[in-house]
Amino acid sequence: MKRLLLLPLLFALAAHASEAPGTLLDRIVAVVNDNVIMQSELEEETARMRDFVRARGAALPPEDIFRRQILDRMIAVELQLQFAQRAGITVSDDRVNMALAQIAANNKVNLSELPRVLAQQGIDYATFRESVREELILQEVRRRAVESRVTVSPREVEELVERQQREGAGQEFLTSHILIAVPGEAPPERLEAARQQAEDIRNRVLAGEASFADMAVSFSQGQQALEGGSLGWRRLPEMPTLFADAVAGMKPGEITPPIRSGSGWHLLRLDDVRGRERVVATETHVRHILLKPNALRDQAETMAFARELRRRIAEGANFAELAREHSEDPSSAVQGGDLGWTPPGVFVPRFQEVVDELQPGTLSEPFETQFGIHIAEVLGRRETDFTDTVAQNRAYQVIRQRKAEEQYPLWLQREHDNAHIEIRLGGE
Repeated sequence: MKRLLLLPLLFALAAHASEAPGTLLDRIVAVVNDNVIMQSELEEETARMRDFVRARGAALPPEDIFRRQILDRMIAVELQLQFAQRAGITVSDDRVNMALAQIAANNKVNLSELPRVLAQQGIDYATFRESVREELILQEVRRRAVESRVTVSPREVEELVERQQREGAGQEFLTSHILIAVPGEAPPERLEAARQQAEDIRNRVLAGEASFADMAVSFSQGQQALEGGSLGWRRLPEMPTLFADAVAGMKPGEITPPIRSGSGWHLLRLDDVRGRERVVATETHVRHILLKPNALRDQAETMAFARELRRRIAEGANFAELAREHSEDPSSAVQGGDLGWTPPGVFVPRFQEVVDELQPGTLSEPFETQFGIHIAEVLGRRETDFTDTVAQNRAYQVIRQRKAEEQYPLWLQREHDNAHIEIRLGGE
């Protein structure tokens, strides 16, 4: 089966179509366990990625290096797809359709127009659709193989929040990365040669002979090499610890000296920094009575009973007592219908809409949601600073993401080491 690497989704709508290669006598260029990668597939993927790199305005590395980079990526994808097959990981048509709809929306077209827009750019819709499916499978492989095994303790979250507060929490760093890979068991002379290569690259960039992005495309063996090495906007805790420690004291435009890790030598360039905003939202204190139609009381009778209860409350009856007696929301009925202080977006849309329109101290008319018929009363509103809560939630997510990011290449390397792989490019 043809294995395609999914290009960044915005580029997929803008890339120029590659010219069809001439007729070739196809041959195997790589064996990956029981599957093979054909030369025609490598040529097609190389042409596609060549268009992508040129569209970004980056310089291409020498053709033999570029083709080997593409082949290495294709082998990595193949290993992950084989893992997915063994693990029974599939992606439904509905999920693919949802992803395609999002791609279309991001590019301001309707889903029904997407095939035509792709065709105008020389992109086959069926091929693009399967690329999206493949990318979703790869995401699920990462989640299943790595992310699901990551654990984060409350103490780790506390320590990260404390560290963020000490370091001016919330700043985000735009960084780029070059990796000169060296196997862990490499002899000292090879390790030193790789360090010298990284140092030479750094010096060339600092001297203005080449851009960091061009050097990443030409020499980096990192996952983002063909994207110019860009790691995107990240907070320090979202980076591997080795990177975060280096970036923390840098200024935009600076490049680290070569940094050693188990993967090889790294160069990091700090491209930009941006700050943090406080998160403030309006909380609403609301209580309600929920009534549900049943075998003894149909919809109309339930609505009539709700109107009767509202009339009694408006004339002075105790809301909490009526809620305890009649509400069919077991979690709030024992509290007199009290739902507590709640930020926006927690309630279902219809309930939220009604509550947002009520002034404090006023009752709603009976209204319906999928849960039944409600009477709601807003008791108060307040502005609440959720910055710390958001920081804690984000700390949990970034620790989890960082651990997964650190474990993912190690897992992929183990898959590679345990696989039967033969490279049959010319000269290898």
